[in-house]
Amino acid sequence: LRGLSLAGIFVGFGLLWIIALLEVAPSIEILHIEVYDHICRDEK
Repeated sequence: LRGLSLAGIFVGFGLLWIIALLEVAPSIEILHIEVYDHICRDEK
């Protein structure tokens, strides 16, 4: 595993899961994470 992209991660999850992920997959060269701090809703 050399590259990993994660999207839609809630900011409230903290960073411990990222640290655990990097410990089990230390060969990751590219890590792209998109986080959000609120739930988006359609304005209709």
